[in-house]
Amino acid sequence: MRTRIFFTAVALSLLSAVSTQAAPIYTTTDLGAGYQLQAGAGGQVYAVAGANGAGYAFDKSPVTSIDVQSYLDDGSPQFLTLQNGTHQVGYNYGYSPVLGSFLYPTGEGFSGGWFIQPGDHPPSPVSDINSQGQVVGTSRYLEGGYYAAFSDVNGRSHNFSADASVVDNLNNYIATIPGITLTSALKIDDLGRIIAGGSNGDDYLLTPVALGAASPVPEPSTALMLGLFGSLVVLRSIYRNRRGWSGRAEERVALV
Repeated sequence: MRTRIFFTAVALSLLSAVSTQAAPIYTTTDLGAGYQLQAGAGGQVYAVAGANGAGYAFDKSPVTSIDVQSYLDDGSPQFLTLQNGTHQVGYNYGYSPVLGSFLYPTGEGFSGGWFIQPGDHPPSPVSDINSQGQVVGTSRYLEGGYYAAFSDVNGRSHNFSADASVVDNLNNYIATIPGITLTSALKIDDLGRIIAGGSNGDDYLLTPVALGAASPVPEPSTALMLGLFGSLVVLRSIYRNRRGWSGRAEERVALV
């Protein structure tokens, strides 16, 4: 229930955003220059580790890479690139002389999204999708420059106006990082946590305020050692209890 309420709140916040910065809905954690995802044997990601080795919770189901190209009625190409569960994400380039558009389907076809420029960096604006159908990537301002972008299945159409760079821009939903702009969004987990790239070369973990502060998680080896230690403590306690019971039983027999 808390997760559903959170996603609804995020969608409403993005749809109602104005040109001024909204109240922060993400906290930021500097991961340093570079990050690594930590996954279990089944491919389920459970943490992200920063350059300093510290790991933080990041719960993400596997994403399938797909490569499907088709064409719209006007002849413009569209591409499907990623799938998570029943959700697919892609983009298409229109024949506007300047702008293309990021679009994604949810079963009924494509709908509106972010600004991109055909042939410009990045070649694909789509970076990742989670099991909720939320998408992150890179978009551009009309006047140039790139920003970390987010879109939700309930807030896709912005009519390709200047408002899109307000509604989809993740910089408008975090407390300002002095001198730093989030220029790309790289990953999003199933609870809405996002990994974004900063203009200083560092990566940042964005954690929804509704989930609380970013929570460190132990390395697998550390977790295993803690688990083994806990098991030994339990076994020792059982052994002591049995030994004590056995001794008392022997005393009772001797008295008889």
